Amino acid sequence: MKIASFVASAAAALLCGTALTSAAEAACTLKNGIKHVVYLQFDNTHFHRDNVNVPSDLEQMPHLLNFMKQNGVVLSNDHTQLISHTANGILTSMTGAYSDRIGAGAIANSFNYFNSSTNNANASVSSFVYWTDPVNVAAGDSSTGTDTSYVLVNENGQNAPAPWVAYTRAGCDVGAIGIADIDLENTSSDILTAFGASSNEYKYVTSGLPGYPKPSTGIKTADFEGIAIHCGQGSAICAAASNLTTVQADGLPLSKPTTDALPQEPGGYTGYQALFGHRYAVPALQSILGQTPNGQLTDYRGNLIGYQTASGGTIVQSKTISGFPGFNGMFPFVTLAYAEEMLTAGVPVVYGYFTDAHDHSYGTQDGVNPAGSSFAYGPGQQGYVNQLQQYDAAFATFFTNLAAKGIDQTNTLFVILVEEGDKFAGGRPTPSNCDGVNNPCTYPPTAYTFGNVAIGEVDVNIDTLLSTVRGNSTAFSVHTDQAPAYYLNGNPAPTSAVTRQFARDLLALKYNDPYLNNASLPLTVAIADQAELSALHMVTGDPQRTPTLVGFNNDNVYGGIGAVTYGSSNPGCGTTAATQKPVCTYPGYAWNHGGIGAVVRQTWTSMAGPGVLPNGVDGNTWTDHTDVRATMFALLGLQDDYLHDGRVVVENLDPTKLPATISGNLAAYQQLATAYKQLTAPFGTAGTASLTYATKAIGSGNGSSDTTYATYLSNINGWVAQRNALIGQIKPLLNNAEQGASFDATQVNGLVSQANTLTSQMVAWSQQ
Repeated sequence: MKIASFVASAAAALLCGTALTSAAEAACTLKNGIKHVVYLQFDNTHFHRDNVNVPSDLEQMPHLLNFMKQNGVVLSNDHTQLISHTANGILTSMTGAYSDRIGAGAIANSFNYFNSSTNNANASVSSFVYWTDPVNVAAGDSSTGTDTSYVLVNENGQNAPAPWVAYTRAGCDVGAIGIADIDLENTSSDILTAFGASSNEYKYVTSGLPGYPKPSTGIKTADFEGIAIHCGQGSAICAAASNLTTVQADGLPLSKPTTDALPQEPGGYTGYQALFGHRYAVPALQSILGQTPNGQLTDYRGNLIGYQTASGGTIVQSKTISGFPGFNGMFPFVTLAYAEEMLTAGVPVVYGYFTDAHDHSYGTQDGVNPAGSSFAYGPGQQGYVNQLQQYDAAFATFFTNLAAKGIDQTNTLFVILVEEGDKFAGGRPTPSNCDGVNNPCTYPPTAYTFGNVAIGEVDVNIDTLLSTVRGNSTAFSVHTDQAPAYYLNGNPAPTSAVTRQFARDLLALKYNDPYLNNASLPLTVAIADQAELSALHMVTGDPQRTPTLVGFNNDNVYGGIGAVTYGSSNPGCGTTAATQKPVCTYPGYAWNHGGIGAVVRQTWTSMAGPGVLPNGVDGNTWTDHTDVRATMFALLGLQDDYLHDGRVVVENLDPTKLPATISGNLAAYQQLATAYKQLTAPFGTAGTASLTYATKAIGSGNGSSDTTYATYLSNINGWVAQRNALIGQIKPLLNNAEQGASFDATQVNGLVSQANTLTSQMVAWSQQ
């Protein structure tokens, strides 16, 4: 359909209150009558209660919870990967692959890497980058000896396959709204990677163009970050963008659609385009919809969406035209407005992200606190409750608006989930029986009082404690976290004396917990060396980023070194290195994640739409993040050019909507899938047992005796080799069934027996 005639039909469609069917949407080939895919991922939003008296996050969003329960299923026994964080949780869910096959997520939101010249790991890089960013470009480091692998690297050292490719190859446009790594995450390395050094975009953000000075950070963010559309071939959206004579009110002469480049994509990827940034995507959508393509978009509260900063407690727009508000501003009333605009304009597949409601941040209107302040809430605190009410109202509007346009559970696969869990690391509320909704909870003295113990995580300077308490002054860098990753200078071997003693001292280290009358508690509750990291799918195709050790702290503790826990923003912890305290509290953050506690590792996933049974809440079926993509693709009839680490959650699907290779072998498939997940998942039975086994062995011995550790290394390395060989047989069988190929049910009993034997072996070692 030509753009001119399409735009004419757009106005008529809008008057009728229906969604459009663009050329790309019509070409989008999905099964089971599915015309749309709505994939929405929360940050730190809970199904289970954090306080038994206070309704959980989802309970306080009944329009969302009831929609998913009534039209599908909420899987409340879902699990994260390791390390459990935002980047990792999003990437494993979107790709269906564990951290060792994605690269960025093994250490989560950022990671250090050993410089090949110095063999130290002082350099760090964010995992929030565009899909094809190399490490040295993302780190802004062009010196010799740096890491030139991709940030998102697979097990073979290649760029990990991109999650939108299966859709665009099927003719489907894919919209991205603030979700990790499939849109631009920054305006430096990502602009360079996506557009190229010779592009007007890169010249504009680095030095400006004639008549257009270099823009501020706010304008660059609003224009280029967070919003993207990956176009199928023949896409009306990308064609509309190409035909626009101006883009937004400033008239800046930029190039609009650009090549969607994936140079290492399996099977090749040529002839595809993408729109990166609000300034290109939104005017194209408006053109399709017959609207003025000025880029102005309002959220569900009627406010102009734009990059926001705070001044004197007042929110101000940094530009006069609309734009991406920043990743901390991705509230449902914003994200869902973008999603509705895309779906209405005929983008059939939409991926979106929501910032969590646990924190008060820029753009928040909680009715209690100044808009420009930033701090953490406790469960049931008034502002927290108010925010969840805003979230719920946004979902009510979203579902109502979509239904009026003919987009609902009868033709749309809704996948709504969370990327990680987190634990409230604060004090007890007042009054003790508060429920938050009818009787608000308070956490005196105030959330603004630095250094108090009423609310906030416990910060520990690990290097200070190691040197003063254990006398260990080994030089190291660390990825600060509830699960800190340690990189010892010189990258010593796991069996070296310095590594072994460092690990023993970490496990022996205690801290005084200010919430428990300064009781002396173990800092590190579990630890993984490189052998155990391999067992947990945390060793990637880039050896330079593999840490020496990863420790898992007490649930309340965030651990780092040196300046991590002091500074002008937290005077209660000390303002200089000389005055820093080894242990303090910080109210800016009160929700810890990354660890192995039940609240962190157990999350939820929900699905509704064609092929999903209306089972309400399923708290029995064990799943983890990698199962999401396999389950979606079994219903959508899509396939990737790589094997999924997940399995199809057949327990909650209509067998008649599944490939015959699954529906005809349902019991056998489920039996094999269940045994497989407990063997391979980081938080499955074997994975949990292996961490217990590793922790005991790593803490054993002394400087002259290390026989227990040597036995452990021999055992676990052999076990991982056997497990991987068995997985190499099971995964193709499960993936073939998912794709409608072959499923040899006669193999199942033998494979299940082998999987259960290996799982039992690891459990037995952990109990010695």
